[in-house]
Amino acid sequence: MRFRYWLGMFLPLALAAFEGEINSEQAIKPWFTGPILATSGNIVPAGHVGAQPYLFGIAKTAFYDNNWDLQPIETLWSLQFRTPFWVGLSSWADFKISPVWMWNYRNHQSRWVLGDWAAQIDFQLHQDTLPHKSWLPSIKVGIRETFPTGKYQKLNPNKLGTDGGGRGAYTTSFSLNASKLFYFSEFRFLCLRLNFAYFLPTNVHVKGYNNYGGGIGTHGTVSPEKIFLGIFAFEYSFNRNWAICCDLEGIFASRVTFKGYPGMVPSKDAQFSPNGIPASNETKASIQYSAAPGIEYNWSENLGFLAGVWLTFAGKNSSRFTTGVLSINYYR
Repeated sequence: MRFRYWLGMFLPLALAAFEGEINSEQAIKPWFTGPILATSGNIVPAGHVGAQPYLFGIAKTAFYDNNWDLQPIETLWSLQFRTPFWVGLSSWADFKISPVWMWNYRNHQSRWVLGDWAAQIDFQLHQDTLPHKSWLPSIKVGIRETFPTGKYQKLNPNKLGTDGGGRGAYTTSFSLNASKLFYFSEFRFLCLRLNFAYFLPTNVHVKGYNNYGGGIGTHGTVSPEKIFLGIFAFEYSFNRNWAICCDLEGIFASRVTFKGYPGMVPSKDAQFSPNGIPASNETKASIQYSAAPGIEYNWSENLGFLAGVWLTFAGKNSSRFTTGVLSINYYR
């Protein structure tokens, strides 16, 4: 029954795209910049480079507890600057580096901090190009390494967490990315993207207050969460310049564990526990669902602008956030 429902939903779309299939070798190419989260199934070919600076304005306003219910927290505001750069290595591989830095603010405390930088190499398994040759999408796989360049331990408790920028772990991730382009008529295109990724972090030695929790005298080893991520996204162009896009993302993370001396944090009831209470350096397994709709304006095939919002709509043992996003994409 479910199969018939989805077939009824997408068959008219597929037939319309088939009727508008491009057969000319002088195929019209779409002008796309987004979507906000999902990665294309195509690499940057040799001889080409690209950059796409992002500005994220983030407000973490609540926390989804173990029962999927929202619990209020003191809002953490953050401006994050991400500037991925790509360079084509060959007809089947490219390389990307992703610098990150941010400004954090909470309750009159603020700090500029460096985030964890990452480097990635992608390999093209199949490329779907215009004019259409088959129904198989473009597919690439990637290997990414995230380096602990951001501060994650020995934090100042008076800064309320604003001086933390990283996770302290070397994280290796493996990704599978697919994208398929459909042509309708004139300048109307639809691009679908599907991404999967799995993140494997190393253990982290922590001291004092840290991004996993901690307190006075904390000393031990944290085993960070392993993460599985899935994203489905689309882009649709109304004309040569304007397009809309949207991502749907699900993140599933294992629990964070700790071995060592947990440290102490002040107790709200000083008479009951004058020396404080043991600090927490662990978290339960978590789930987070989010969506990121956006709108694009593209001046050319090589230059475009993207604006949108990224926000959570459900979760378990995870943060609730709302994020405004601005980005410019340049490719040559």
